[in-house]
Amino acid sequence: MISQYSTPVDIDREFWADLDRAYYWLTKKHRAVSNRMKVYDGAWEVERHRREYFMSDVYYYTSPKTGNKWMTYMVSKLDENGEVDFHSRCVLYSFTERYMTIMIPLVVAEGDEETEKDTKSVTVYTSHMFQRMADPDRLGVDMSDRVKVIRNFVEFVAAGWSDTRPPREGEHDTQIMMRTPGSWLRGHTFEVEDRRVTIYRTFYTDRSMTPRQLHDVKSFRKFADEKIKQGYNK
Repeated sequence: MISQYSTPVDIDREFWADLDRAYYWLTKKHRAVSNRMKVYDGAWEVERHRREYFMSDVYYYTSPKTGNKWMTYMVSKLDENGEVDFHSRCVLYSFTERYMTIMIPLVVAEGDEETEKDTKSVTVYTSHMFQRMADPDRLGVDMSDRVKVIRNFVEFVAAGWSDTRPPREGEHDTQIMMRTPGSWLRGHTFEVEDRRVTIYRTFYTDRSMTPRQLHDVKSFRKFADEKIKQGYNK
């Protein structure tokens, strides 16, 4: 079983070994007519009420090989043309009485039109990061309903934009930050063969950052906020 304390190599190996089975479980559940209709109803709700997105019920899966726990569900969203798109969500999660960690898959398109390639990545959001989000002086998120928090959080970061920075002096790991509406996630990213593991360890709101920190991200903030405003990455 992997956790936020596992090595990037172990996270990469176990996550991808489990993911296909978790997706299969989601597909199997949605083969039933009653469950499939909930997804169709979700599309209708998005169209009718112009909601940003609609989620199906959550289905749970525990890997018999690794013991990793997954939650799976479907999301229907309106695209830039007003058409309804369906998205599968698979989230590896770990709960204790006080802490919560999640991991989600991500495929990143890199390069230009001639050299573009897709890089598979596991994105880890640690318990410390969620504690920071719950801090009343930051975002003050109510963590009592953890399933609700996770589902809303996955859509929250789906609209975000990330940027990498070279390692600081004395460090070896590449820094990464993600711009989300009015806030930032920070961590490190690791190369594992031809894939990547990204671990976000902390969270800031704009108002909790120092003037120096805000100055350092000024240009990227302007770029990312414009993309978020236009609705990219949804």
